[in-house]
Amino acid sequence: MENQSFWLADIGDHTVTVAYINVDNGVSQVVSIGPPCPWDESNPESFNTALDQSLSESAISANLSQDAEPNVVAIIVPPFWVGSDGKIISSKRKLLESMFKKLELKPMGFIANDEAIVEAANVADGFPASFVLVNISATNLVVSLTYLGKIIERIHQDLAGTFDPELLESAITQFKSESALPPQIILFGQVDEAIFESVKNYSWIGKKNIETFLHFPDVKIYNSSELTQIFTHAITSQFSTPVSSPPIPKPINLEPEIEVSIPEVEVEVSPEVSRNLPIELSEVSPSELGFTNEISQDEANGEPVEESNFIVPESFPEIIETINEPVIVKKNNPKISLPKISFNFQKLFLYPIICSPILILIPFFFSTAHITLYLTPYQFNKTITATFDPQAQAIDFTKKIIPINRQDFTINTSSTIATTGQKTIGDKAKGEITIFNNQEKVQNLPSGTVLIDSQGDKYQIDNNLQVPARKLDLTQGIITLGQVKATATAADIGPEYNLSKDTPIHFKDFAESLLVAKANDNFTGGSKKQINAVSAVDKSQLDAKITADINVAVKSRLDSEIAKNSNIIRDTVQIQKGHIDYNREVGEEADQLTGTDVSKVYVFFLDPSKKTDLINNVLSTEPGYSDSTIDTTQFNFSITPSKASVDKISGQLTISGTALPKVDSTSIIKMLSGKFQNQAIKIIKNDIPRVYNYSLTTNFAFLKAINPLPLRLKNIIIEFK
Repeated sequence: MENQSFWLADIGDHTVTVAYINVDNGVSQVVSIGPPCPWDESNPESFNTALDQSLSESAISANLSQDAEPNVVAIIVPPFWVGSDGKIISSKRKLLESMFKKLELKPMGFIANDEAIVEAANVADGFPASFVLVNISATNLVVSLTYLGKIIERIHQDLAGTFDPELLESAITQFKSESALPPQIILFGQVDEAIFESVKNYSWIGKKNIETFLHFPDVKIYNSSELTQIFTHAITSQFSTPVSSPPIPKPINLEPEIEVSIPEVEVEVSPEVSRNLPIELSEVSPSELGFTNEISQDEANGEPVEESNFIVPESFPEIIETINEPVIVKKNNPKISLPKISFNFQKLFLYPIICSPILILIPFFFSTAHITLYLTPYQFNKTITATFDPQAQAIDFTKKIIPINRQDFTINTSSTIATTGQKTIGDKAKGEITIFNNQEKVQNLPSGTVLIDSQGDKYQIDNNLQVPARKLDLTQGIITLGQVKATATAADIGPEYNLSKDTPIHFKDFAESLLVAKANDNFTGGSKKQINAVSAVDKSQLDAKITADINVAVKSRLDSEIAKNSNIIRDTVQIQKGHIDYNREVGEEADQLTGTDVSKVYVFFLDPSKKTDLINNVLSTEPGYSDSTIDTTQFNFSITPSKASVDKISGQLTISGTALPKVDSTSIIKMLSGKFQNQAIKIIKNDIPRVYNYSLTTNFAFLKAINPLPLRLKNIIIEFK
């Protein structure tokens, strides 16, 4: 599929939003979305203004020139704009007719917004969906009840003030449903976080005499970007050539669910129209868009009917008026007697001899010749140094300033790699100990005092302690050590720090004869394991991968841009790489590391209207230039920057190409007219400069020995290659 585009107009009761959709090589893309612009139903002209404003903003955002803007539009309408007959109602139809005429747009078709969303949900879930769809605007809300993939009922509720969930409950209780509603509510339109939370937290069940949901419904939101993707898919799914779209629920057919038999009609579309039309679209009848070709009752009675201002696209069938054929009266013509011609067959053989002089002259008057001359072209290649400035208006060879145009676009890149770093994590063992003091004085121990077990593993006490001094009973000869209980924690992680009960441990800074401790219970909690983590090398590798991905994306985008604008010069591309955002930092536990980047790309191109001036000024002194026929399409322009910025480029401009010699075809025809082929070939070889080959054909080749080239100059055709 060739590159195509169209506008997508999402029309609300009070706002209209226009998006620019591009279909390139079978893939649809939402390129830009204009802002929602308000309009007043009491002022129809405001509708045209709002749509034009949103369309213009979308075109600016997509960097579209006026010539590149599409002239076709697909329409998304509120469901109550569509009548029971499947056509847009009269008052809204007139509004659209005025818009089509004023903005010179051609309609592709229309679809109700809730129908598109329902079909999208059916495809996304893999089975017919059931939910309550709510479209909230500034003055009303439209509630669509969907069962098993079909909209079975709609309710329109006015909003006197701000939105309240009670108004929504009041609306859904009007549904003629014999059972509880499907427990899912989907919101779209003018929905903010406050409205979402109010609907989500509303008490939907447990109310007397009101049966809505059997249990609390799941509440979701479609934002404007998701809606645009859904509507885009709804349009592009109608193309007969398959179009790939982002992963969006498949919408329904553009036309309402009524069966209409439309005969196949071959329609010839002019190149100006087909340039922007998506190829192989199904034709949309005016009657399907809500317009009709039927004769009204007033017209049938002979009363004048106001002519519609709607511009009918070329793809619509024309209204064929019935024209009464004139009555033809046949008359009897008189018979005419013709004289009889008698032949003397005995003298018939003499006729060729009598006519032979005339037959000989026939080739001289009716012969034709086609001559192709292959000329050696002049070769040109010259380089100059200049400054290329987007702000310059005209070529200034004195200052060596050449005007150039700049184009910019954004490249969004996201890449993910597996992490290679390793990190040891775990917990420290902890337990209760008893400390014994064999000194005659109280021993103060600060928090963090180090103890060591028999394996050399270290522990630290958790709190500041005061260990009582030992007591002496000289009467009985008993020494009672001062003791105190405390908690201790291993200095490092690992299961080897899990001590057994009664394990003796000593202090690092005290002799065992003065101060000693033992474990009262088993020490537990010590663990250790290896995990994947982000390393500095991972960040460097991801940065290099994103840089490579950016270059690939820029090349692909540049190829696409050059296909649309052949004047773009690749050597002038400049990439302003953005800041890479990583989802994890060095040392964090992670199996994958993802980075995203938004880069700005600038590229320059020469204005085609200035190429002829450049060639004339740069090559005018070159040998053979004054004898050449210049065709700018046969010349290449390349720029080798020596100093470049997004504002201007300094460097060398090289112009190279070929040009055919100037040849006076009229003089050559006069030289060859009436000459026999041998004479003509000699003239071609010797008298016409820069001819390296030729081709000469005539329609009476079998008479070339006696039949020269045509005497009539217009019967000789010369082509130069």
